[in-house]
Amino acid sequence: MRDMSQRILFVFLACALIFFLINRVLFFSPTVLETTISRIMYPFISLQNSLARPIQHWRQQRKSLHELHENLEGARHENENLKAQLAECAGLEHFVQESEEVRSFKDRYSFEQAQLVQVIFRHLSNDEQYYFVDRGSYHGIQKDMVAVYKNCILGRVVSVYPYYSKVRLITDPACPIAVYCKKTKTPGIHVGCRNTQATTIQHVSHLERVKEQDIVLSSGDGLVFPQGFLLGIIDTARVQDMYYAITVTPALDVGAVAYCYLVQKGVSVPTE
Repeated sequence: MRDMSQRILFVFLACALIFFLINRVLFFSPTVLETTISRIMYPFISLQNSLARPIQHWRQQRKSLHELHENLEGARHENENLKAQLAECAGLEHFVQESEEVRSFKDRYSFEQAQLVQVIFRHLSNDEQYYFVDRGSYHGIQKDMVAVYKNCILGRVVSVYPYYSKVRLITDPACPIAVYCKKTKTPGIHVGCRNTQATTIQHVSHLERVKEQDIVLSSGDGLVFPQGFLLGIIDTARVQDMYYAITVTPALDVGAVAYCYLVQKGVSVPTE
């Protein structure tokens, strides 16, 4: 029975197709059958279009969203690279600004084997006062090299490690310096008292002449410190027994210095 139904359907469709072809060949115009078939097919075509259009739209949106994500990721990487370059430029600019005065001082005076160093750690306590700087034996730094900033002495190297060094500051009592007063030529020993705002000059006889506001310069006596560099200005000078009690205001704020030079003794004397 089923085979019979299929045969009838097949015959019907074949006859319809033959009729359709004959009609198109002989009459060249739509017939009732074509019109009927088109009316039957139209809902299916419309339904297919209605279903396909959202899918195509969804695919297009997905593709656009994927492209936006890729563009956003590319923009993020580019932004990070630009930030890194900006940070590098800002760091270089900061270094140039911070070290400009120190480098200009080197240009004025002929230093032998001078090295520009950065202060990476400060210890300014009542027990000890020193810097750690970012150069060591690996860079040629040696013990007893002198730390100078512009035309001022900061201290001397007391310990050298492979990649950094310890500089004992002039504000520490363990860093005495032979000095003289510029106006009176009175000699003495500059000694720190663990105070960044005040130091002293000791071993000055009461028979010598000492003037307040006189400039204190290194004399070059000894094996470490060069001659003619500034230490500070005499604040007070009073006679006590056989010697003067002299206080000095340091020329530099050792807590604010970021860069300095390390030099060997024997540099040229600054021109006053």
